[in-house]
Amino acid sequence: MLTTTRVRPSVLLAFLLLAAGAARPAAAAAIFSNDFETGTTCHWNDTAPTVWCWANPAGGEWYTNGNWRNGTWPADYVNVGIDLDGFSGTVSIAGGFPYVHDFVAHTMITPSIGRSITVTGTGELDGGFSIGSGGGGITASGATANVTVSGPTSFDNGSPRGTTGGHLTLTSVTSIDAINMQLGGGGTVTMPALTSLTGNSFIYISGAGTAFHAPNLASVAGDALHVYVVQIDTGGTLDAPSLTSFTTGDLTVSGAASAVTAPSLANIDNSEISADGGSTLSLASVTSFTFNTARCDLPGCYKLRANGAGSTFSLPNLTTMTSSGGSGVSYGLSGEAINGGHLDLSAVTTITTSNSGNGYFTADGSGSVIDLTALATYDSGAVSFSATNSGQILF
Repeated sequence: MLTTTRVRPSVLLAFLLLAAGAARPAAAAAIFSNDFETGTTCHWNDTAPTVWCWANPAGGEWYTNGNWRNGTWPADYVNVGIDLDGFSGTVSIAGGFPYVHDFVAHTMITPSIGRSITVTGTGELDGGFSIGSGGGGITASGATANVTVSGPTSFDNGSPRGTTGGHLTLTSVTSIDAINMQLGGGGTVTMPALTSLTGNSFIYISGAGTAFHAPNLASVAGDALHVYVVQIDTGGTLDAPSLTSFTTGDLTVSGAASAVTAPSLANIDNSEISADGGSTLSLASVTSFTFNTARCDLPGCYKLRANGAGSTFSLPNLTTMTSSGGSGVSYGLSGEAINGGHLDLSAVTTITTSNSGNGYFTADGSGSVIDLTALATYDSGAVSFSATNSGQILF
């Protein structure tokens, strides 16, 4: 289980998953007829509410009245179909934020910067989805919302969301550079083909039943100027069984029911990782940890932390910690147990420093413990230990 909580000012990534774990509804193809654009009005296979159907074979803007067979762009929460014979264009969304019920689209949908579309029923978007460079997105909202996006899909700088029980699946996304994803209320987002996340990003997973499923995700990485922030709390789950590397990032797990499924995670270099609020986090595959403090601009950054009564962060096979600094660097790696937290570094034998690197280990508050019982070698001039207010460091 893995717990992490921290947001830095430079980070522009929010991932909010709000869903209640409801059963997923049937595919949209079963709701729409094979050709629902025939006749003078849009045909629908069901006793569903009003249907809006696309009319312009060249594509165009969602908020242009003449592009729709109905003569106006769709009202909120109606059923929408974009499946026109001979369609050769894309449908852009620049004029607003559409809210639709059931939605079928067999062509590319392209929200502009800052725009998004919300689906409250069943969604089948198999023509692709691409957002603008400044961000855009799609939300599955509500207990009956089940949306699948396939075809060519780009979500760099985007905001895919599942809220209040909604389920969103992005079948074709293999990599994302910067993302703002917020999940809560039991919602889920699933990306079965995703292998890497990079850039200046924020992912937030909050609430019982809320989850981000990425079964083939192998790597999460920030860059020289930005960190990758992932926050999981109050019962949220990060399900990434293939994850091996989480570097230059902030990961916070908060709450006893919150979890990280990442049994193969071995590389956490240059990251700050925290178990807070009674959570338990164990990273058994990590054997070494390196902090390049030359890019550290805050006191005590690159912190391994256990914060709060009942919070336990365990690195049972970590043996070597390295702090590698740079010219003018005054901060370094740190291990911290506060407010009753327990930081298990019991296998660490060596803490090394180079190039002005340093290290700080602090246990503060009753019940706060850092276990360094195997430590044999460290630079006493660069590494310091402090136990205050009944905190303990075990050697």
